[in-house]
Amino acid sequence: MFNPAQMAISLILAVLTVRLLQMIGWPWHAIVPAAILAALAGAGIYVLVWALVRRVTYPYVARRQRELLRAQMPAGEDERD
Repeated sequence: MFNPAQMAISLILAVLTVRLLQMIGWPWHAIVPAAILAALAGAGIYVLVWALVRRVTYPYVARRQRELLRAQMPAGEDERD
């Protein structure tokens, strides 16, 4: 499932690929698949970077969320009930 940032990165990468290949003289029937592959590569790189950032920041986010939820819980209630 794409999000707007991922779509924008994929589109920009595909357009840059088309422009570069047009400048060096590739025929259009070779440019189209290359642009599609570039868009897919851009989407894949976005997902890999997102997963890496998520993995690095998850412990901090989870700890902050856990502290927030504990602060909101009324006193005397056990969180495992």
